[in-house]
Amino acid sequence: MKILLAENHPVMGDFYEKNLNDFYSFIKPFIYKTSKYDVISLLSSELKFELAVIDYTVLSIDKSFTLGLDVAIMVRRYNPQCKIIFVADTMKILPIYEVIKKSKPNCMVSNVELDAISFSNYLTMIANEGVYHSPIIKQCASSIWEKDIFIDDQNRQILYYLSRGYKVKEIESVLLIAASTIKKRIGKMRKIFNATGDASLIMQVYSHSYL
Repeated sequence: MKILLAENHPVMGDFYEKNLNDFYSFIKPFIYKTSKYDVISLLSSELKFELAVIDYTVLSIDKSFTLGLDVAIMVRRYNPQCKIIFVADTMKILPIYEVIKKSKPNCMVSNVELDAISFSNYLTMIANEGVYHSPIIKQCASSIWEKDIFIDDQNRQILYYLSRGYKVKEIESVLLIAASTIKKRIGKMRKIFNATGDASLIMQVYSHSYL
């Protein structure tokens, strides 16, 4: 059994490795860590991974990957049958929703819901073809419906770049969306959050844990 391990810290890497070896002791799994192997080379090779355990932020030896979502998307591209356990260290609504929508993990939990016993339970669930989202993850994901404007991919992308200081013209060049459309979408967001400007909108978004 081949397992991809995309951990965010050596301590977590050791935790995952020990518990994976214990759970699969009868078959002795081969574990490949992104902190030791090039991500793209691993996933584009002939190796077929049956399981990937991915943290929200990851250590990558080639420095090209820092977000677990990017690794998960690559896994889905090259190993579509691979099962994914995704461990989030954020409780922000939009990042959680992005992971679920774009990578469709078989199991997604927060790092505060993780210990040796629960990890073993998660492995058992996905081995039995189950799909599991922990209570914290479910709460975050369902909260997006409170402001359903963020169900739209473009709205989330616009907000992401706006929150990082991009101007409308810069967002236009990145997303290839007309500036007039971007302004209209930002206007709708401001209205929903009762924001008087872009800075006020971003403050409201952060205060409501969307970002």
